[in-house]
Amino acid sequence: MVRVGYAQAPRAGAGVLGVVRYGGAAAGADPGIVHIALEPVARAPVFEIWHAEDETAPLCVGDVLGTVSSQYCFGAVEIADEAGRLLDDSVERAYRDLFLFLQQAGDFQPIRFWNYIGDILADQDGMERYWRFNLGRERAFAALLRQERPPVATGIGCGGMRTVIYVLGARNPAEPVENPRQISAYVYPQRYGPASPRFSRASRHEGGTLFISGTASIVGHESRHPGNFDAQMRETLRNLDVMMRLTEEGSTRDGRWAIKTYLRDGAHAAKLEAALAASLPPGTQYLHLVADICRTDLLLEIEAVRCAVA
Repeated sequence: MVRVGYAQAPRAGAGVLGVVRYGGAAAGADPGIVHIALEPVARAPVFEIWHAEDETAPLCVGDVLGTVSSQYCFGAVEIADEAGRLLDDSVERAYRDLFLFLQQAGDFQPIRFWNYIGDILADQDGMERYWRFNLGRERAFAALLRQERPPVATGIGCGGMRTVIYVLGARNPAEPVENPRQISAYVYPQRYGPASPRFSRASRHEGGTLFISGTASIVGHESRHPGNFDAQMRETLRNLDVMMRLTEEGSTRDGRWAIKTYLRDGAHAAKLEAALAASLPPGTQYLHLVADICRTDLLLEIEAVRCAVA
């Protein structure tokens, strides 16, 4: 079983799989810690810490730095923009390196990806950078992904021109689950770019672990309630509730939840947390980040992990 928590300081230990820092120090300041250029609403650095049940060991494959245990692995790669190189080419190369990392970890399967894309909505050579990101991921998945449906994922804009991708892998794949209120992202029409976003809405994994992708105010494939935060929040929470019920097969008050939210305006964080807390159990952890969303008309996105209580 794998679990995650949010803390104000990094933690070391035999079972630590990976540590991600949001805010604070510049990239490269903390060896062994993945740094994401997103500021927490609370303005103090927050650490996302992934734990396995047994001992872990470092594993580096090419540009991918990570850790492996008997059942799980965690790896991260950073893409720096290079003059004359398109983002889709860099992303394809990075994903190929991540798949090689998973293979060398023990022929593991990817069960969850996080993609933090520098300057996500800017144009690069006549195409939005998020579209270019999707093109590169699509090419890598077409060549190397062995699962019929893609893993759960998040794609969010972050500051600067650095793109960071990290992956959680496991010996056995997760079981994808789709939201009946939404068209699967991987079959979106071409109005959203030449390659669809390749991710599943949610998945179940061993030990009662549940993963929910970045979820927003989308019904079918269309954004709803542009410019209206309260209406977008309600629509997003409807989608989140549907996925929690589909994946949990029981009450959302069972288990331990970790909720990460992405907000264009951090001033909405308190209202959003209060709305989430109305249906989630005491002890749920929240991390609110100020971020760019992959569509200009969306104001927030929410992702979730449920870890079974031992």
